[in-house]
Amino acid sequence: TYNEETLEGNCAGYYTIIRTWTATDECGNTAEFVQTINVQDTTGPVFNDYEFYTQVACEDIDDYTLTATDNCGSAEVEIIEEVLNSGGCMGVLYRIYLATDECGNTTQVEQYITITDYTAPILVNVPADATMECSDVSQGEDGLFFGQGDVVGEDNCGLDVEIIYSEEVLEDGDDCPESYIIVRTWVAIDYCENEAMAQQTITVEDTTAPEFVEFPQDLTIECSDELPELVYPTAEDNCDSNVAIELALDSASGDCDGESTIFRIFRAFDNCGNETMMVQTITIEDTTAPEFTFVPDATSVECNTEIPLVLATAEDNCGDVSVTFSDEI
Repeated sequence: TYNEETLEGNCAGYYTIIRTWTATDECGNTAEFVQTINVQDTTGPVFNDYEFYTQVACEDIDDYTLTATDNCGSAEVEIIEEVLNSGGCMGVLYRIYLATDECGNTTQVEQYITITDYTAPILVNVPADATMECSDVSQGEDGLFFGQGDVVGEDNCGLDVEIIYSEEVLEDGDDCPESYIIVRTWVAIDYCENEAMAQQTITVEDTTAPEFVEFPQDLTIECSDELPELVYPTAEDNCDSNVAIELALDSASGDCDGESTIFRIFRAFDNCGNETMMVQTITIEDTTAPEFTFVPDATSVECNTEIPLVLATAEDNCGDVSVTFSDEI
């Protein structure tokens, strides 16, 4: 028979087995000897299957490594050398891996990693589509209305991103020269020439009516006065430098023949059909009393004589005059 004792070593692959053998005959006589078995680990770890030449995306390169197994326990893998060489757009990474088991046995391998980038960059701060008044849009000396603005590119590999910016002016199909469409385009190109594009559409329109700057005042005149000279107002527009002004006339009768009201109706149009209307009101009134042009002289007559009727005459600044008389005794 035998029994054994295990003495642990300094690692999982090293230990000593002490076996004690005992031989016993039928009469109880015994003999004994001790067997010593030294167990050791001298075999290095084995790397799991890998490609000597491989490709890894740039965003995964920091987390990429090889793995290894060991015949007696576990193994840890570390990168002991790393050199970035030219090749492709991101370079070729030369690595030396070292696998070490729990007993210090090591295995070393090499690998070449082509760093790839097939992911397009991302455009950040692209503004949303908008509608703007024509007076809020102007073209600069470079021919652009807005320029690149705050739009930038972000890349998954952390390298610089080139931004190509352009603007295109399109007709919107109406008859208004101040109404059009501006298409802003940003193209982002990363170091590996992956591209991304974004656009903003700005609809430019003219919805603001012109404003009269100098407008003739309302007037009140006497019916005998001459009608004041027609004075056209001036008008300004936010986008149209040449505002058209049209005149329409209207009138209304007053309480008597000498009184009336004249309306001078001015309309200002910009070249997009926006309109402003204002009216100059000229009130014609008759506040002047008629004047006698002839009145009969005072006279004396005999009581038995017929009193002569001599009518007075009068004239007015604005029209006919009716003359009446009454007697008082």
